[in-house]
Amino acid sequence: MLKIFIIIIAAFCEFAALNLAKILNLNLSFNYGISFGIFNNFKYAALVLSGLSLIIILCCVMIKFKNYKINLALALMAGGAAANFIERVYLGYVIDYINIFDLNILNLADIEIMSGCLTALYLFYMRKDF
Repeated sequence: MLKIFIIIIAAFCEFAALNLAKILNLNLSFNYGISFGIFNNFKYAALVLSGLSLIIILCCVMIKFKNYKINLALALMAGGAAANFIERVYLGYVIDYINIFDLNILNLADIEIMSGCLTALYLFYMRKDF
């Protein structure tokens, strides 16, 4: 029974990998600007703006909200912003490597930021108590 289960899991993983290859590609890109290449020629403007956004998010994290989900959303945004800021300070750019649908190249920190933003917007839209 265990062998059949392992074969089914392996077949599913192969099927998922083939379908995922149509959606997700790994490409190396150096992002000197902010998302979508904004401020690409202004290295220090991107650094200042990402630092300010990190400070604002960290100030919001300091507030203890009643709903733990908003705290989780803010923590995701802060973690992603901090990762990108540290990379920008240390390297001068952010390394992006995940290419989804050949639209935009991003990294894991960008996914964290977007997940946090979407969660916060959903909670605000649903009028959950903060």
